[in-house]
Amino acid sequence: RLCPHARSSYVFDNSRTEGVEPSERQAELLPQCDVVFITGSAFVNGSVDEVVSYCRAAREVVIIGPSTPLYPDAFIGSPVTWLGGSTWASESVDRLFGLVAQGAGIHQVSSLMTKVTVPVPRHSEPESTAPPRSRQSRPASLRKWEDRSATPVDESCPD
Repeated sequence: RLCPHARSSYVFDNSRTEGVEPSERQAELLPQCDVVFITGSAFVNGSVDEVVSYCRAAREVVIIGPSTPLYPDAFIGSPVTWLGGSTWASESVDRLFGLVAQGAGIHQVSSLMTKVTVPVPRHSEPESTAPPRSRQSRPASLRKWEDRSATPVDESCPD
């Protein structure tokens, strides 16, 4: 569904499937992209910092998937503009934990989740009501973005 709306699109994976680019080409191709979607599993496999570092020219960088951390203040000053993840209703916790304890994966528990999209603030002050964390208490992988000015979204870009 995306291809008719994009000049080109890339999918990266090491599976060597036809039409899928190897991860080694991210450094070459991601800087050319206007919009980038990164799966939340990049946090799990440890590639998120590297992948995000290639996205400085993108007008939108979206981290998506049920494992996406929905804490936008952690991404202030980074190229990330949106977080798309999942929340779980408190009344579903016992059932959710019971299913997970039995080995259920995301497909088996997806009926219990609500998908949400959260914008990342474009300014330097956190929006949450929680007291701001000091720069030193943030993970080093996120502190490195704090000294870089956020790239403004180009509002003149055609849809």
